[in-house]
Amino acid sequence: MLLAPTVGAVIGTSLAVSEGSSVTIEGHAVATVPSFWDVLGPAVGGAVGGIVLLALGAAVWGRVSYARRGDDVWVATLHEQWGLLLLCRNEEVPADPARLGAVECIVKRPSGEFDRTDALPPFPGKRHGLIATGIRGSSEAGTYEVRWYATEHRARLHEVARMRLTGPWSTGHPRPESPSASRVRPASLAPMSAAGIKGSPRFREYSGDLKRRFGQLSAAFYDCQRTFAHVIDANAGGPAAGSPAQRDVEFLSRPPWPPQAHVLVPIQSYFYLSTAAEHLGGLGVLYASQEVAYPPPLLIRAVMEHAARVVWLLDADIEVLDRAARGYLEDLFSRVEYKKTIGRLVGKQSKEYQDAVETLKNVREEAAKAFGQEKVLDDKGQHRIRGITLPGPEDCVAALVGRLTTDAPIPDVRGVYDRVSNLCHPTVYTHAERWEVVEQDGKPALVSTVEAADHDRPAGVATAAFCDALNQMVRYNGWDRREYEALTERLHYVFEAR
Repeated sequence: MLLAPTVGAVIGTSLAVSEGSSVTIEGHAVATVPSFWDVLGPAVGGAVGGIVLLALGAAVWGRVSYARRGDDVWVATLHEQWGLLLLCRNEEVPADPARLGAVECIVKRPSGEFDRTDALPPFPGKRHGLIATGIRGSSEAGTYEVRWYATEHRARLHEVARMRLTGPWSTGHPRPESPSASRVRPASLAPMSAAGIKGSPRFREYSGDLKRRFGQLSAAFYDCQRTFAHVIDANAGGPAAGSPAQRDVEFLSRPPWPPQAHVLVPIQSYFYLSTAAEHLGGLGVLYASQEVAYPPPLLIRAVMEHAARVVWLLDADIEVLDRAARGYLEDLFSRVEYKKTIGRLVGKQSKEYQDAVETLKNVREEAAKAFGQEKVLDDKGQHRIRGITLPGPEDCVAALVGRLTTDAPIPDVRGVYDRVSNLCHPTVYTHAERWEVVEQDGKPALVSTVEAADHDRPAGVATAAFCDALNQMVRYNGWDRREYEALTERLHYVFEAR
């Protein structure tokens, strides 16, 4: 912006002060008017020097201004509940954190050691901030230097915000109140009717501690979703050399195996786990907005079902033929379901239904030939390959829960799936147990019995199921385990180290 007018001013001034002539007396030059070129050189030099000085002044002013006031758009802060945050200064017209590009938070401890993280889920309930979930506090006393870096569409990271804080410091994780030992949760709505209650229950009357806990759970759900995306993006090249996945691909890519044999398990496990991750992101939204009276169990059940199937598919302790059989069983189940659904939607006389029947027949024949069996349907009409059948959602989830509860076994692990399913389906006891009758102003009223533990338990099961499935995927593909291990450490802090 300064270059064009500066050049014009230099040339105009040079023309104005130069005439290209001289004054002589008795043949001797006593005065010489400088030529255009004599004037232009010093003028250009002065102009360039002025521009350089102006640029240096602007740079110095920018540095001084940043040191005194910080960035014009972003500010670093410490929240007692969430920890380290990067927020947009303008909340009325906030900037989208997506414009920051790649972001990293680095903390220098008083000891000189550094903590850093790029696990930065959005600030729950608001889209104009990021949380450094990977840095949860420190017991060291002294001054901490916190700096946030971003690319902002540039080639390299540069600083966008900084702050100092005095330690030790930590985020707030309030313990949930213990449930009353005398409280009995009814399995029927009859006591409420008998009490003559006329007012409607209030679903969103949450205490401050409970709201804070919702925020922590939201950040944990977002963390799972983001970590899965990081793991997949970092391994776009596929399985590592020498991994079980690579060995399976090499074995199943050779004749007489059909062309699709080597891709069934990888593609199924990817879509199932990505679905679980997206459901966790949905839970993050619900808990951030405190819409948690009834919706969460539906997503938690979906997370558990998809994660359990991934664990079953990617079992690295079984033979390659058994994993291939499981992939075909998944494919056959899907095709049976499609045939049934399309027949009900458009009729069994439709071309779509007839095509589905033919495709299912072909896949059954392909699987029987590939595994050297006469057929893949047993006498009960169930698909069976190498003696393996596809477990239903209840049995699959029960097997996963059994893996996760070895230290505190449950009499019948199917009860966990029953519980979550009852919260999804019309079941009276799940409503009755959420309320108790109390007297307010001389009249009976309903008060919620929901506590932090009622949210912690299902949230903990969902994230544990997801992490077990992610562990199986990382192990099966031979990928770097650091992202996964960092996630489990952060979740341990949220659910167990409170």
